[in-house]
Amino acid sequence: MKQIKYVDLHEMKELMPIKIQEQALSLRKTELLHDKSLNVNIHLAMDPTIGDLWVIRGLEEYLAYKEINNNQAVPCIVHQNMTTGDQWLTFLCYLLNMDSPHAMDIHKCALKVFQENQDRKDYVYKYVENHTGIHPIILNTYLFHPDIPDHLKTGENILHLDLLNKVQELEEFGISKVVRDQLTYFAVEPFPSRLTEEKLEVVKWMINETDGFRALPQGQQIYLLAFAMEYKKYLLHHFQKMIDTFYDEQYEKFISNLHSSTEKTDLMQT
Repeated sequence: MKQIKYVDLHEMKELMPIKIQEQALSLRKTELLHDKSLNVNIHLAMDPTIGDLWVIRGLEEYLAYKEINNNQAVPCIVHQNMTTGDQWLTFLCYLLNMDSPHAMDIHKCALKVFQENQDRKDYVYKYVENHTGIHPIILNTYLFHPDIPDHLKTGENILHLDLLNKVQELEEFGISKVVRDQLTYFAVEPFPSRLTEEKLEVVKWMINETDGFRALPQGQQIYLLAFAMEYKKYLLHHFQKMIDTFYDEQYEKFISNLHSSTEKTDLMQT
């Protein structure tokens, strides 16, 4: 159920902060100030548990109104009893229909939509296609981080989606896109050389626990990361080498003791 009512701006909350071009926001402010016949574009969803009002459509208008005068009530369409999944689905369609949406905003929102609608993915695909014209295959590509090479955003690689997106988090560690792209290719390789989430955690740990890695040329970084991915092999090799060394030392000690014992026996006999 929905109804039109005037709501104070300070009572509204952004479902998800997004990047909006300053020029677009300025244009919207001008329209709101001079054209009094504009349609009601702000849609709010009332949280059924705590009563919060989430902006699910018309975020540009909401931000423009706030810059004009934050202490005012503006006309909105308020949706009652809307599920969290439907709130995010409505917001995603709003983003997809914007003139120049930010790719990262769509990516984050698409992930949230499927997270909140895990048991009705077919409905999500149909709803988005009906309201935006975007085919399910294209919608799936938005689930991949925008920095992942486009030719890897396939139905086959959706099985590695979480891992591929986590690789892009290495940007926070100062790792360049070139190096992250190479790790992305490692992630879609066949076993046993494929990058796994376990190996990725080791990579993060080694980057953080060492000095100077980020200052190395990209080629050397890639070489070392490929080395880090094989940490088990090198650790086992070193471990086995230490075991063999201990056995060799024990054997040498045994032989030495045996010789000493033999020499004492010979002396006693003489």
